[in-house]
Amino acid sequence: MSLVPDRLPLPLRQLPMRKPDGRIRVISAQYLHDKLVQRAILGVLEPRAERLFHDDSYAYRRNRSVQMDLTKVRERIRIGQDWLVDADIEKFFDSILT
Repeated sequence: MSLVPDRLPLPLRQLPMRKPDGRIRVISAQYLHDKLVQRAILGVLEPRAERLFHDDSYAYRRNRSVQMDLTKVRERIRIGQDWLVDADIEKFFDSILT
């Protein structure tokens, strides 16, 4: 099986859902085929990328949680490391997806 899809992903399905207050919220969902292709690619890329990530990186990583991050921060404060860096590069994904 080739890792290169034979077609572009379909546009997301837009599913209107009525909220308890009567307003409508639109949920976006992938089609099953596109989700399966995405998961297959993730299965190949994730193990390789995981080796490149810094051990202190927690965002959007499997088997890592906010609680785990906070535990590490508290431990570092306890041993005297009293600084931390939180970075969010504005419009980063907009610039790499074009």
